[in-house]
Amino acid sequence: GFREAAAATQVLEGSMRLADASFGDMNETASSLTAIMNAYGVKAEGVTGVSDQLVVASQMGRTSVTELADSMRKVAPLAATAGVGLNELLSATSALSGVMNTSEAVMSLRGVLSALNDPGKEALETAKSLGINFSATAVKSMGLAKWLADVKQKTGGSEEAMTKLFGPVKVLQGVFALTGSQAEEYAGILGKVTNSTGATATAFGKVDATAGDTLADAKANVQDLMISIGNVLLPAVGQLAGYFKDAAGAL
Repeated sequence: GFREAAAATQVLEGSMRLADASFGDMNETASSLTAIMNAYGVKAEGVTGVSDQLVVASQMGRTSVTELADSMRKVAPLAATAGVGLNELLSATSALSGVMNTSEAVMSLRGVLSALNDPGKEALETAKSLGINFSATAVKSMGLAKWLADVKQKTGGSEEAMTKLFGPVKVLQGVFALTGSQAEEYAGILGKVTNSTGATATAFGKVDATAGDTLADAKANVQDLMISIGNVLLPAVGQLAGYFKDAAGAL
């Protein structure tokens, strides 16, 4: 956690900025950011970098910052242990959100990461026979996308071989998507997430500008309303003043 006052304040400020930029709940955002940062050992000054990656990943996929950040809490510790970078994890989830919902995407990725972190005897024997380096070291060295592509190439895309490596069909759906229909999308998103510096500030600026425009519009509408009311009431007020004048003259 971030127990020192300065570090805690920095994370809190970053959480507030991300929550404002994404119309999210500040407490939920802070909780998710803290969990992600702890999983990857990110220090307080890195909060904006994590925030920027979340913003871009959500923009590139069919998910929201809130949903994406919350889902990362469930998978980030596994990913970090398996040698999968946060940029890769977010990009994979974002790419998969194009063909399944976010929770299904995370469930599939959790299956892949669990198999990597604790491979069974059958998985290790299958990997060895096919010349696959089935380890976190290989994933960290190659990157998740290239490692998965290598696995697919060496298994020939065989569902039987893939099942021995990763397990249930629900897990394989994500693997096949990331190495097939969503492979190009994954690569594109990964490039943007990796180079996402300033994304939170840009998103916050747009929200702030929109809020300013809305306030200005509201003020203008109130002024127009007052003018309209004045135009309607002015003749009546003039007529009433005339009555008072006549009454005073009669006295």
